[in-house]
Amino acid sequence: MGLCKWILISLLIGIGYLAYESMKVPPLPHLPDTYWGKGQPRPDDVGIYPFTVNVSESVSIPIFHLG
Repeated sequence: MGLCKWILISLLIGIGYLAYESMKVPPLPHLPDTYWGKGQPRPDDVGIYPFTVNVSESVSIPIFHLG
């Protein structure tokens, strides 16, 4: 009976260790600072520009009646 208990405990510890190792998040790969866009590299545009969204009345009415 004692031997079966030790085998079972060892098996459970082994399964637990394998589960723990399989759930580890791998480290992020190092990516060099590369330009992925089309054409030649250019500096980022950090400007803030105004914009408007035109929505017809038939589309906007059902939105207000949801709540």
